[in-house]
Amino acid sequence: IGLRLFLDSSGQNAVGPMFAMSVLSLVPVFLFFLVFQRLIVDGINTSGIKG
Repeated sequence: IGLRLFLDSSGQNAVGPMFAMSVLSLVPVFLFFLVFQRLIVDGINTSGIKG
């Protein structure tokens, strides 16, 4: 929704600022994965079907 606000009055979008905001919106998800990577992978490994 926030990225939609980057449309100017003529309906054109500014690609540079939109790309920058897209990258900034991915930073928290990437940091969360880096911090909890070991727990996420261990959880996937231990919850798999054993056969």
